[in-house]
Amino acid sequence: MSTIINATFDGTVFRPNEPVELAPNTVVQLEIKAEAAISRDQTARQLENLKQLCEKLAAQPSAGKGDGLSNRDHDQILYGS
Repeated sequence: MSTIINATFDGTVFRPNEPVELAPNTVVQLEIKAEAAISRDQTARQLENLKQLCEKLAAQPSAGKGDGLSNRDHDQILYGS
């Protein structure tokens, strides 16, 4: 099993920032990637912005107005594939 979690190092131990479903004394391997602290509010805003962007992109038509071409034709037109 592989799971990515955020944790805070308190100078002695790593403390997960969210609940972790592991039995006590389970041996794990850690990969340390120090990141700038991002608050939960910032993360929630970023996720909401991403959701709104995805909704706007999904609402876009797949074909241009009256030209008979669509974004699906992109590779065919440019690369002939």
